[in-house]
Amino acid sequence: MRVWLISLLFLSLTGITGCTTVPEARKAASVSVSRFHEEFNSEQYDQIYDESDARFKGTESKKDLTVFLTSIHQKLGKSGNTKEENSLVYTTQGGMIVNLRYQTQFGNTLAHENFTFFVDHDHATLVGYNLQSPEFFEK
Repeated sequence: MRVWLISLLFLSLTGITGCTTVPEARKAASVSVSRFHEEFNSEQYDQIYDESDARFKGTESKKDLTVFLTSIHQKLGKSGNTKEENSLVYTTQGGMIVNLRYQTQFGNTLAHENFTFFVDHDHATLVGYNLQSPEFFEK
């Protein structure tokens, strides 16, 4: 009976999370951060928007995102070295929500970036993005 309950619990949890484990979800989100920075540095802002989650698109227009990312690029420069500072993973019925906080070098400036991804079956889509940099707002 006990083995059956543990098996049922395992099956229900893997079904809830789309068979993705927490480490797999974090890895998928980290890979997506790298792709975001590559596309950012290449000024492929439309691509970033097109690959984002519907929840992101529901709160941000392609035009507004392009203006925001262009402004970051012009004021701070290209993204460079990154260091993950923090991560949080939440399990939902449809997948996992992964929040990653990075310290990122932009030109001569350090900034903090917050990424939120929805991960389902090792596929991460951008749900939210935030940049914190005094230099960005001073220029």
